[in-house]
Amino acid sequence: MKKLHKTVGVLLAVLMILSLSVVSFAAETGKTLTIKNSVSGYTYSAYQVFSGTLSTDKKT
Repeated sequence: MKKLHKTVGVLLAVLMILSLSVVSFAAETGKTLTIKNSVSGYTYSAYQVFSGTLSTDKKT
């Protein structure tokens, strides 16, 4: 039983380590963004949080 607990513990530890190494990828879609009053020396990044499709009336 002790061996089973140790094995499960090691597997959970490896699983946690692997879950921390997930990398997010941004799709290149050719969109542009203009920032007014930007500060020199700062780096700005934008990420898509939600996605969806337009309805047939193009309003929602």
